[in-house]
Amino acid sequence: MHGIGGVPLVSMGGAVHGGYFAKVLATGPIAYWPLWEASGTTARCLVNPAQNGTYSSDVSTWPVGTGMGDGNTAPQLDGANDSVNVLTAALIAAFNGSEGTLFQWIKVANAGVWTDVTRRDPFFVQVDGNNFCMMQKVSWANNRLGWYYTAGAVAESVTTAGLFSTDWVPIALTWSKTADEMKAYWAGAQSGVTQTILGNWAGNVGAAVLGATSAAPVNPWQGGLAHCAVWSRALSLTEYQALSIV
Repeated sequence: MHGIGGVPLVSMGGAVHGGYFAKVLATGPIAYWPLWEASGTTARCLVNPAQNGTYSSDVSTWPVGTGMGDGNTAPQLDGANDSVNVLTAALIAAFNGSEGTLFQWIKVANAGVWTDVTRRDPFFVQVDGNNFCMMQKVSWANNRLGWYYTAGAVAESVTTAGLFSTDWVPIALTWSKTADEMKAYWAGAQSGVTQTILGNWAGNVGAAVLGATSAAPVNPWQGGLAHCAVWSRALSLTEYQALSIV
């Protein structure tokens, strides 16, 4: 089979996938949903099938767009009804609220998404109002993304203005209680300044959703999502940058 950028392609489940997924797996995520399915309601986790997610409806009925360059398609969330619920008992057991990373590729449906005065969450994980982490297109300002980590009611955040891209962009949120650092990443570089004085994460995750705040959905994403992953450690800038290259 031909490859993407010189990377050989392999066949998995009857579909053709480029080598990018192997690069993600090599970093040891605790959960990884490429979101390359063309039909059905199952969003497969390549780390542990017990962590398979659930599309809010048969993904074959969603618009399907070109993926982020790995040779695959990616679902296009409609900003109204679409989400992927990834909360499972296995993820609850594996998730580390004190040391971790959320990573994904995002793409807005059009430039107007950045200025629609609507909150849209591409990745959301929460125990309760005092313990959560997420990435969010904010409603209170145009062309701005926010990264949020709250542990033990101690809130840390980074917001970056001047975002206009309608291309695929890799984003990440990292946190480490040991290093006392929370960092935000956008388009291959750290965004904003490192946040410190982290609180103590408490409780088990009760919500984990891709493309919304809840599976209902609330605050739904409008555009594409791909290669969403979670680690039980904070990725380094070098590791993030490697995953920002297809």
